[in-house]
Parts: sequence; structure tokens; C-alpha cells
Amino acid sequence: MGKKDVHVTTRAAEETFQLGKNFISTLKQGDVVALYGELGSGKTVFVQGACAGLGITKEVTSPSFIIMHEYYGEITVYHFDFYRISSSMEIETLDIQDYFDGNGISFIEWPEKAEHLFPPATFKVYFCRSFKDNKVIEGERIITISVPQSRKVVLL
Repeated sequence: MGKKDVHVTTRAAEETFQLGKNFISTLKQGDVVALYGELGSGKTVFVQGACAGLGITKEVTSPSFIIMHEYYGEITVYHFDFYRISSSMEIETLDIQDYFDGNGISFIEWPEKAEHLFPPATFKVYFCRSFKDNKVIEGERIITISVPQSRKVVLL
């Protein structure tokens, strides 16, 4: 099963939030979304938008220090952050696959150490800062969503 890529440029955090809010309509229970990008690249803002799209009113923050937050709305969101995890072995002891077969949608920041645990139809979202003349364009992000072949993405 192959994947197709969708590229979007956002020019402010509000646009990244809105992209997440629109993108959530693409997803269904049991979906996994792996979020790649450096610190401050917009991963958590994207999840905040996705949660808003599900009617979640609780403040959405990065779970860097506790590994996972649960948010309850139309569908439960499991928001993981593996930034502070030191090895893939440590992640395996968390039994995160139990969340992938459940009633919610899983968003995973810093997923590199856990990729071998993800289902084949995982959405992968890459956040990159934009550059012009070797300088960062402040607030602008190029976001690439790798979509499983059997799925369609909704961004409007």
C-alpha cells in the first residue's frame, strides 16, 4: 500500500491551527497520526486545531513530561510526545498499540523511536520551517501530509 503526499504552506500559527481543525474531518476512530518536526515547528498547534475540530474545549498542551494526554470530544484524542523517551524499548513497555485499536485518534509527536509499532495506514505529517536566502521566514511552515493510499484527505 503506497502513500500520497499533500503539501500546504501556513504563514502563521492560526493557519496551522486551522489546518489541524480541517484535517480532523479526514480521520476516524483508530487512526494514528505521526508528527515530525523540530521544536517549535507547529506540531502541538496542529493538534490543538484538530481537538478544536472535535469540540474539545480543554486546553491542549504538549505532553512532554507525562508522555500522553487524553482529550474527550466527539472522538477521544490520545496525544503522545516521545521527546523525552530515550529508547524504542522504553516505548514498547507503554503498550501504545492498545490505543491504536481503540475508540480514539492518536497523535504522536517525536514518533521516530516508535515507528515500528505503528499500523501500516498511519498518516505522517512533516513540519518544516520556510527559508528564503538562508534565513527563516518567521511563522511560515511547509507542512507535508503523507496520506495512506486508500484514504482521502480533507483540508478545506
